[in-house]
Order: sequence, then structure tokens, then C-alpha cells
Amino acid sequence: MEYMLEVILDKITILSCVLFLCYLFGYMEYSVVCLSAFILLRTFAGGFHMKTSVGCCIMSALFVILGGYLTKVLEFTSFVWFIVMIPVAVIVFMYAPQETSNAPFAPQFYKIKKWESITAVAIYTVIILITKGYLGRGLAIGSVLETITILPAFNRE
Repeated sequence: MEYMLEVILDKITILSCVLFLCYLFGYMEYSVVCLSAFILLRTFAGGFHMKTSVGCCIMSALFVILGGYLTKVLEFTSFVWFIVMIPVAVIVFMYAPQETSNAPFAPQFYKIKKWESITAVAIYTVIILITKGYLGRGLAIGSVLETITILPAFNRE
């Protein structure tokens, strides 16, 4: 129990520092939207996990900072983001959920996790089509970043 609390506090501290950096650079709200999309889809789709906590922290920080930055600067139309979501949907359909040795799940949950992943992408896509501004961009970029982690090339053990 003590170890779990230590890990949670460690993650919260790192995330707070990274979001503070994003705030200083002027794109914290973009990072929060992108991170939220990433985390929700990752909950269902799984994906690559780093082998060490240091590696995990570095990659998480990179994804949050890069995701926020891209969400801020890539101002495409909703239609372009819709097109971006097509390969995301195909990859999620083909490869989600993606378990790893350090993040396994019970086989009976495979179909449920697949449909949860597909549903999340479908909901993101609808939101992208009906909203303007950084909300849709953040959902698309968070989805792309998470989808990269479920590609088989990143999940070989």
C-alpha cells in the first residue's frame, strides 16, 4: 500500500511539473485536452509501456508537452481532423486492445476493451466534427499519440 501511494504521488508530482511547464509556455489548456483524450483511449486500448519508471516519466512528459504544443499550433479544419481520425479508427479496430507483459488484462475483457476503444474513437470523431477550436484538435492529437503506442512495432517483447 505504501509503495502504491509513493508511485501515485510520484506520478502526480511529475504531471504537475510538466503541466506547469506547459502553463509557462502558454499551452496548458491544450495539453490538458490532449492528455485527457490520450488517457481515456489508453485506458481501453492499452499500448506500449516503458520498462522503467524513469523511461515512463520521460515519455509521458514528452507526450504531454508535444501534444499540447501540436494542439496549439496545428490549426486545421474539422474535416482535416476527421480525415486524421480515419487511420486512427482503422488501427484501433485492428490492434486494440494491446496488452504488454507489464500491463496484462484478463482474456474475457478483450472484446469489451476493443469496443470501448472503438466507441471512444467514434465519440472523439463526432466531437471533432461538431466543435471548432482546440478541443477537436486536442482529441485528434491525443488519439494519434495513443494509437502510435498500440502499433505492433512498439509492442514486441
